[in-house]
This record gives sequence, structure tokens and C-alpha cells, in this order.
Amino acid sequence: TKENVLKNGKFDSDSNSQLSKFDKEAMEMGVYINYAKIDWLRDILDLAQQNNFLVDLNLCPHYMPSFIKERDPEITSNKLQFLPFTLDHETVRKTISLWSRLIASVASEYDCVQSICITNEPSVRTKDGTHYLPLWHEFLKERYQGDISRLNENHGTNYQNFDEVPLPSNNKEATPSYYDYRCFNDWVSTDFHKFIAEEIRKENPDILLHAKVMDYFHYKSDSKFYNGANYETISEYLDLNGSDAFAFYNNASYSLPAKMSWYDFQTSVLDAPAWDTESHISQDKANVGYDNLVEYYTGADVWNGGVHGRGTSVIWLWDLQDKSMPWGGTTYPNANAAVRPADAVEVSRAALDLNRLAKEVTAIQKAERMVGVLYSRTSQGYVTDIMTSTIKAYEDAIFSGQKVGFITETKPETMHDYKLVVIPETPNVPVNVVNHLKTYIENGGQVLITNKDALKLNEYNQPHDSETIAYIYEHAIVEGNLRDKIEEMGLSKVVLVDAETGAAIDNVEWSYAEFDGNIVVNVVNYDKEKDITIKVKYTGNETHFDELRSMESGISQLTLKPYRPVLLSFVK
Repeated sequence: TKENVLKNGKFDSDSNSQLSKFDKEAMEMGVYINYAKIDWLRDILDLAQQNNFLVDLNLCPHYMPSFIKERDPEITSNKLQFLPFTLDHETVRKTISLWSRLIASVASEYDCVQSICITNEPSVRTKDGTHYLPLWHEFLKERYQGDISRLNENHGTNYQNFDEVPLPSNNKEATPSYYDYRCFNDWVSTDFHKFIAEEIRKENPDILLHAKVMDYFHYKSDSKFYNGANYETISEYLDLNGSDAFAFYNNASYSLPAKMSWYDFQTSVLDAPAWDTESHISQDKANVGYDNLVEYYTGADVWNGGVHGRGTSVIWLWDLQDKSMPWGGTTYPNANAAVRPADAVEVSRAALDLNRLAKEVTAIQKAERMVGVLYSRTSQGYVTDIMTSTIKAYEDAIFSGQKVGFITETKPETMHDYKLVVIPETPNVPVNVVNHLKTYIENGGQVLITNKDALKLNEYNQPHDSETIAYIYEHAIVEGNLRDKIEEMGLSKVVLVDAETGAAIDNVEWSYAEFDGNIVVNVVNYDKEKDITIKVKYTGNETHFDELRSMESGISQLTLKPYRPVLLSFVK
């Protein structure tokens, strides 16, 4: 109650006098600001500042106090994971507004606090409960401009008005109506992220913001498409590419190249560093089969993440004190750094080398992306495991010396920035994607389609204009070999070949850039079964090179061991 606020609140803390402007607002809400906790936070930030630590604050709005949630049953009428409340509820918005602005104000006092993570693993499913039903109806009315007949045509239904349209009952349906629901879910989530970002910037306009969105660029990722975390729209209100990304040794569903594709996707959508503040390298399991390559896999993740645009990495579950998970008693000793010193060595080696060779790595980060792969969020609703085709195209490109960008349905016009556009399994795309592709081809663009059913249907499972699709297919390479096409177009001046046979190599990523008059080349062997000895060709001629990580010089060939990335350099 307000009486308890006045009795128990402490509003005279000298160190927090600049926060007193929030006191009246807090009292009106029936809460008080715990300045003892604010002082505790300041003690930590003082220590960080004194010792030259960079700090990223996690706002953690999911830790909504229970007494707030108990005030109105509507607040928790939706079953959400890390946003356990209805996102548009007036009390929720007021509480998060006060919290966001207060923390932003404290952060503004410290140079060491350079960023705030506004949400942790956001997950929104508006179909649970009844709270969002009226907003769903309003969303549909606006989407269809009040014309229920247009909705019926798309959905194959016979509703008399929008108020009859139910929210779906299942987590996934390959239907047009479910497509509209996914767009609604994305809209609710994006609006919430926009709200938090705007509140923080009222007090701290220069702080860098990101959201820890869970990586959905891996095999078997179809379960992630309906959770409201559409990074294409959320990123519009962010400054950094926050994420929670996965790559597990000896796990085909969470491969290292797939994790790298997530960073490349993010940096394609938002031209900013990737801040992975929950980077999963070890599996959350009590028993995981490791061998003597796992520490190198760990080091490769840290190094190659930097090459692919990751500027900050917090490795998940390397707790030095406790072997149990924070939310339960299950133990995961294999993921504990205290029992994995070899991994710690490789993390340190990669981190030190990334700092020592930061200028060369930055040059590769900024190199031109000539191959663009279409990513279709629309098709995710109609095809199971759709990322299999997308990641395969990505791997073929990086195994051919390419830095890869991703073309999204949100910004299909970016395809005009690439020399080669790759269309993986994407049967359903909006009409603007098809139209841009036709224009791209008319302007001389090269297109390779890996699946003969791609592009033919729109978001409501209806066929696109047959003449437009026919034109695209007539002027594209259909079901061709991407690596052959890259070679034919001469997109890579640097080519790695087998040292003995001169043949092309497989399962080896390389990317390169010009730096200080030299060519620098990042190379990593993803084949855990064998060493691969290579020679390097530049514009068709073999060249000698230096290896900058080991500081070897004048090399004519090099044996690549599994998961030991190297950085080569030679005179242009």
C-alpha cells in the first residue's frame, strides 16, 4: 500500500539523490525504490570501473516481482517463458518503464557500462489464454483493411466478422491462418522491445542496446519460428546484435558453421557487432562424449566467432563454484570450467590472438559479401527443418572462400548488393521478394535456385504470377552446384587446393581481405576426421605465405588440423 511505501521506503540516500525524481512515480504505483540494492549495484560498477572492466547490464524484465503479478490475474494470463506476463498490460508497462529508466539513469554515471541487454531469451506465445484475443481481432481488421472477405479468401474460411476469428490452439500449423498469427505474435513482441528501448533512451540516449535473442539458425530449428522473436523486426530498435547462440561438439544439429551463419545473419540485418552474452559451447548434459579435439573446437568457436562479427562473448555455464544449474539440482560437470583446463587454455589463446590481430580480423569482418542467401521466415511455417537447405547453401559458399550475407523478406532490396543470389528451399515468399528477384535478374544479377519448388507460392499458400516465376526460372540456374557457380564467376581471388593433387578441398572455410598491402586469409578445417594439407593460390598462382597466429613465415604449404584456425598473410 502507499502507507507502507511511506513508512518503509528510504528516500534520503545521498548517493541516490539524482534518482529521487522517480520516488513520486514509485509511490503512486504502490512500490518503493530499494536504495540499498542500488548502492550494492554501484559498488559493483565502481569496482568494474576501477579495474577497467567493460560491463553489460542485463535488464531482466522477466524478474517481475511476484506482488506486482498478483495484483491482476490478467498480468499472468499468458504462459510465456522469459516474459511471464502480458506485454501490453498497463501495470506491466508502468513497472517496466520505471525499472528501465531507473537502471538507465544509474548506468549513465559509469563509463564502463557501455550496453544494456533489454530482454533475456524473449519468447512470446499470444495464443495462450484469452488476453490477446481482442488485440488479435484489431490486428486482423487493420491488416485486411476491415474487409473480412479478404481474410476468408486467404484462410479458406467463412467468417462473418473479425471477432469470430479464434487464436490458434496449436504451436504449429502449416496454414495461412497460422501465418497471420505468427505475424501478430511477432508484432506484439517487437512492440514490447520498442517500448523498453524508448524508455531506456529517455534517461540514457547514448547507451548501446541489444536483446539476447535465441539463435534459430541451426538444423532442426523449426520450433523457434513461432515464439515471437523475429530478429528482422526487433533489431530495428537495437544498436548491437545480441544473441544466445549454440554450437556443440559432435552434434550435427548444432554445428559450428551453423552458429557462424547466425552471426552472419544478424550482421546482415543490423550492421553492428554481435554480442553473444550466452554463447553455448558445451552441452547442458550430465554425460557428454568428448575426445582430444574438444578443446580445439572450443577455441575455434571463440576465434571464428570473432571473424564472423562477434565482438563480445560470454561462455555459458563455466561456473567455477557450483556444478548445478541455477534453476535445479541436475548436475552438468562436463560443462564446468573447473574440470576443463584445456578448454580454458584454448579460449585464452583465441582471445589473446583476436586482440593481437584485431586489425587483420576487422579487415576480414568488413570485406565485401558477394554471395547472398535468401532466408524466408514465411517458408518456416510451411516446411519442417527448412534451415537444413539454408545452412547447406551457406556451407557451400564459405567452403568456396566466400563471406556470406543473408537476404530477408523484410528487406528484399538488399539482394541488389550481391553478385550472386542463392535461393534454398523457400516455397513460400511474399510477392515483393519475387518482384525484386525479377528486377535483379533483369539488371544482370546471377541467381542459383537449389530447390525446384522454391518461390512458387505466397505467404497464404497461393501461387504467384506464373509469368514472373517462369521468367525467374528461365534465367536462373536451377538445382545447380553452388561451388561450381562460385568458381565459374571467379568470386574468390584466393583459392585453397589440396597440396598433393591440386584438387578442391572440402569442409574447410576460408575468407580473406586486403590489409596494409597484404592479403590476409582466415582458414579453419571443420573435418574432425583428418588433417588437410593445402597450398594457396592467388589469382591463379601459387603463393608463399606467413601464418600470423603461430608466427611462422615463408610457408609454401600448410597442414590444417581439425578445429585449429589459422590466419595467413602474403604480399598482394
